[in-house]
Amino acid sequence: MEHIITNIEGEGVELTKIIDIYKLRWYIEMLFKNWKSNFNFEKVVSASKGPDPLKPEIMMYLSLIFMGAFFQPSYNIFNEILLTKSKVILSPFKFATRFKEKIVEYLKHIILNINMTFIKEEVLKLQKYCCYENRNDRKNMGQLIYNISP
Repeated sequence: MEHIITNIEGEGVELTKIIDIYKLRWYIEMLFKNWKSNFNFEKVVSASKGPDPLKPEIMMYLSLIFMGAFFQPSYNIFNEILLTKSKVILSPFKFATRFKEKIVEYLKHIILNINMTFIKEEVLKLQKYCCYENRNDRKNMGQLIYNISP
């Protein structure tokens, strides 16, 4: 028998639903790990230590602004295109690696001046290298999040 500790009332919530919620919660933890690994948040925070107590907080705000203003909108643009075109879901982890490698092109072509040729070429690369893999035995994390079937 499985034991799960939660603060959700037991009546009205099925065990399978609680497990699904936990999987999504774990996904959020993995997103933070992705940000730390791919965007070196630990270096930002450690480099900001010093006599000024506001510096780490300012650096964290700048990092979050970067994520909210540049990374997430770029991810959303490409994920929507891939979902519509090919019914595949872009992995935020794999996309972060690609985004980091191509940040200048992304900022130049997507954020500043939407260039459809760049987007079309990038969609093909992202579809091939940066999407969740289809699984026969279970849904992948993208399918769990977007609640679509294979």
